[in-house]
Amino acid sequence: DFVLLVVNASPNYSVKDFAWISQQKGSFDVEISNKSPDYGEVAVQGPMSGKLLGPLVNLGGDMPLKELKRFKFMYGELFDKKILISHTGYTGEDGFEIYSKAKDIVDIWNGILEEGKRFGIKPVGLGARDTTRFEVCYWLYGNDIDETINPLETGQGWTVKFDKEKFIGKEALLKVKERGISRKLVGLYIPAGGIPRHKMEVKKDGKKIGYITSGSYCPSLKKVYAWAIIDLPYTEKGSKVNVVIRDKEV
Repeated sequence: DFVLLVVNASPNYSVKDFAWISQQKGSFDVEISNKSPDYGEVAVQGPMSGKLLGPLVNLGGDMPLKELKRFKFMYGELFDKKILISHTGYTGEDGFEIYSKAKDIVDIWNGILEEGKRFGIKPVGLGARDTTRFEVCYWLYGNDIDETINPLETGQGWTVKFDKEKFIGKEALLKVKERGISRKLVGLYIPAGGIPRHKMEVKKDGKKIGYITSGSYCPSLKKVYAWAIIDLPYTEKGSKVNVVIRDKEV
């Protein structure tokens, strides 16, 4: 058996995550290795992604790509290259993510762009991708969630199975659950004054009450929004706060 983890691409987190997982090995009969230099990934996202990839991906036998259910993975071939393909994405749209050997990933990228011309495909980077995940309220590890923010503060308490006998962090989370949270992740609408960025201060009457986790102009909404983790008394819907952008409170 094996488990493949695709972690945040930032070296700060890929290195940290690998180190932490290695520390948890203990007496388990398991081998842990960092395969980041050996593999690459291409994400094909959007409502036409299935129509583009369907005729190109061979999953073996007679199984068409459209039968690959959401969040499922399968091995296959694309442009005669061996791949692992998943019906997943981080954009809020339908889409697929393709993993292959690093030596093959450029050919796969170029092939997809060529075949995708008839669908109006466009190559985009993480900045553009970030606006899509932000608009659909997908949180980003390292920004909106990290090792300093617990699941109860972000409204993800439903993911924590407190009836499980043992897991890392259970005692600490039970204490938080018993005493209640003191801060909370909330959404902010920014009517004017710029775009809030990660770690910018949030204030109320000159007092710091939290910080921005993510902020972006939302192309679909044509407005600026942000996520912020702030002290609980200021998290009621309709509350007004200030964000410090370029040394100015807005």
